[in-house]
Amino acid sequence: VMPNGDTQELSTLLALKAESTPLNMVQIPDSAYHQFGMNPTSVWFAMKHYEGPLTKAHQKQWKQVAVACLDFICDLHKNHHRIYIDWRPENVLVDDKGGFVVADYESITTISRTKTRNVPFDSRWYYMYRGAEPDQWLYSWKMDLTGIAYMLIRLTTDGGSDICREFLEYRAREKKTHSSMRYLAKKRNDIMY
Repeated sequence: VMPNGDTQELSTLLALKAESTPLNMVQIPDSAYHQFGMNPTSVWFAMKHYEGPLTKAHQKQWKQVAVACLDFICDLHKNHHRIYIDWRPENVLVDDKGGFVVADYESITTISRTKTRNVPFDSRWYYMYRGAEPDQWLYSWKMDLTGIAYMLIRLTTDGGSDICREFLEYRAREKKTHSSMRYLAKKRNDIMY
């Protein structure tokens, strides 16, 4: 449920369904009459009932989670030319058959032609933490792969938000020593891969 003036997620959802529904996307009704609802203050979309979000109880199913998410982004990247960005366990839902689907489409965006090094300094680190490279496009497929990796690490370990502590420590030093962005990206990749 979103405020009535914020229809971004609903628009994205309907556009994805109209183009060709990506694999492992939530199921919404085919009838436009049943797809969404509005009242004076909010808007929402209807979807199939799911058991709930991904939890530590699904830790041993991490491979199935990974396959479901990778299938979703392969389809999203190849057929829709968009990226997801918002990889969190609460955005992956479990269906009644034990399968996994990706939900929450508010952050889906198109690939940006802006280079990471050309965004404001304070924002740059956020995107690099998410997988952006200094000399590459700001939003890219690599950000989705990095996001899935972070989510799987959170699912399978007790690391929580500390999964990339070393990179964040380098980030703090970067502001003091002006280390190169390429060096920081290499350090992040060494940690991740």
